[in-house]
Amino acid sequence: MKKNIVLVGLFLFTVVGFMNAQQYDIQLDNKTYTDGIASIKLTAGDDQLADPVGVLGETWFQISFDDLNVDVRHLKYTFIHCTHDWQLSQLNPIEYIEGFMEEDITKYEHSFNTIEPYMHYEAVLEYIVH
Repeated sequence: MKKNIVLVGLFLFTVVGFMNAQQYDIQLDNKTYTDGIASIKLTAGDDQLADPVGVLGETWFQISFDDLNVDVRHLKYTFIHCTHDWQLSQLNPIEYIEGFMEEDITKYEHSFNTIEPYMHYEAVLEYIVH
């Protein structure tokens, strides 16, 4: 039987440091932790309309969002594993993340011909293991 994973739009954007759900008061909810982050979109594979659900070890995800702060920032992301009822699971990150515990978001572009300037960021998240 294949195991499925559901990712919520819960990504931690930090300039420095590594955030850990046990260390900080993280709310496991559809929440943005940094002011100015807008238009967050998380997709599984190529299906832009489906919920971000995938098979562990097989599905890649893509996140994109806009930052109303027009300066380029050094942003990172990590995953938080939750149970079926969106509670923090007891798994250690090394059990469900392959590679580094946090990754840099390096793909970005400035807005062009818009009233409100912003930075658009994208990242492909492809290293969740089973």
